[in-house]
Amino acid sequence: MQPSDSEAPLSGTSKASSGNVVDNESPDEMSIPEGFEIANTPASSSREGSARHASSTTSRSSASNIHPEISEDFRDSVAEISPVLGTAEPRTVYPQFGSTNRFQGMDLGRGNVLVSGFGSVGTDSNRSGYFHNRSIKTTYTTKLAGTEDELVIVKRQSRSSFLPKDTVAEKPWLEGKTRKRLKYLNWIFCAGIFAGLCVIGVQVWMAWRSITNFDYCEVLIDEFETFRDDIWTREVQVGGFGNGAFDWTTSSEKNSYVKDGKLYILPTLTNETISNEDIMNGYTVNLTADGTCTGHGKSQCWVSSNLTKSVIIPPVQSARLNTKISASMKYGKIEVRAKMPRGDWLWPAIWLLPVNDTYGPWPASGEIDIAESRGNGVHYPEGGYDQISSALHWGPSSAVDGYLQTFKTYQRKIGLFGTTYHTFGLEWSDKYIKTYVDRRLQQVFYHKFNKPFWQVGKFQTTYQNGSFIENPWPLNGANSDIAPFDQEFYLILNVAVGGTNGFFPDQMGNKPWINTQENTAASSFWSSVSSWYLSWPSDPEERAMVVESVKMYKICDKLKS
Repeated sequence: MQPSDSEAPLSGTSKASSGNVVDNESPDEMSIPEGFEIANTPASSSREGSARHASSTTSRSSASNIHPEISEDFRDSVAEISPVLGTAEPRTVYPQFGSTNRFQGMDLGRGNVLVSGFGSVGTDSNRSGYFHNRSIKTTYTTKLAGTEDELVIVKRQSRSSFLPKDTVAEKPWLEGKTRKRLKYLNWIFCAGIFAGLCVIGVQVWMAWRSITNFDYCEVLIDEFETFRDDIWTREVQVGGFGNGAFDWTTSSEKNSYVKDGKLYILPTLTNETISNEDIMNGYTVNLTADGTCTGHGKSQCWVSSNLTKSVIIPPVQSARLNTKISASMKYGKIEVRAKMPRGDWLWPAIWLLPVNDTYGPWPASGEIDIAESRGNGVHYPEGGYDQISSALHWGPSSAVDGYLQTFKTYQRKIGLFGTTYHTFGLEWSDKYIKTYVDRRLQQVFYHKFNKPFWQVGKFQTTYQNGSFIENPWPLNGANSDIAPFDQEFYLILNVAVGGTNGFFPDQMGNKPWINTQENTAASSFWSSVSSWYLSWPSDPEERAMVVESVKMYKICDKLKS
């Protein structure tokens, strides 16, 4: 398309048939702005090279009579180049490059036409190739009078490339059997994704439908405005509670107390109460005599240190609190908000035991562990204060405990249990039992009561030594799949230290005692006090299990949904 007569150039110029403007001035007489270069290309030759480029920074200045159709970038460029080439008269030209692209142009006087194009520049029918530029910013083109050369002034132009005319890029993947195969594979892939999403959706829906909501009645809520003796019983023993633990649980307010609305269960060294010599030899603790022992039998209430026999007084004092007298439940919910202690070989626990040994001594009547942890660091192989575990303990005798089939761990990378408060929850009904952290959906452990525990454990009727064992739970009846977890349980909060039951495995984390050497384990532990005590923080906020609240509910009624 050619410009109209109304777009004629200034006097002294004439309109060429190609749409370019020419005059009688030679290129040598023409001044070029600083920062630009001239590329002279014979019109008869093919465009097999690109114009040389030079970058310049456009300094904005005013230009008169700028045509409103011309872009802002083009106006800025004209404002810079006009003083050099002469007074400009705005116009639009359509250079015949064999392209439908529209170029903005301006008659700069003295036979010079300034053309700005954005996009790709095509060719006419006489050229053998075409010039393509993907990020051209501003191109100034002029036809010089009396020559067959083109003057091209290019600003901020990226590298150019040439392709032969009528070149067709081969795309073999779009043809033949390969194309069909790819098409089928794409369909199969998409169908698989869709089917997977459908399956996930159905599973989520079924899980949501399976959730049972209950109406809960309050059993106990304690937010620790003060220590309540009517709720919490301090257990006092020296026997290690069947785990071979090295702590002496006391009724002292040094080991369990309330401060600033929080309950602290704090382990301390026994040498703060008696001397190191007393711990090692010649000292007797008789809790029966002073009437403070809450256990039964000599082993739980009496100990005498003897250096020759490597028997020592428990080297650490701590606390163990329970609600056996004040609060218990059968089916319901418990939430304890707490922060676990830090320090090597500390063993904090939030757990439940049955009020009555309905099915026999531990573990026949069951145990429910909501959360147990270790005070060791995060690099401890079995998990330190970055991990908790939940479990059910059950079995016909202490030698046959099926807990490994109902045991799960939960680990955190941030917000560790020894540095951050968390809510440790239990949900328990006649259909299932589960534990969680912070919210119901963050599940740690789940067990559905759909099979008797004797079958779950696959217990043999005889030991390897030939002794006979019996199933302690009912074979038939409404509770046959639930027992022993079909009775009242009470809550326990404690921080134990060490032990020989395997909670701290041998040969891990530089453990200073051996579990099988039960008589000397506590002595070996105490002899290494200079190493492990360095890991115990001096701040009680970090060394204690700190509890913000305890909430216990029982199921009142099942809500129909």
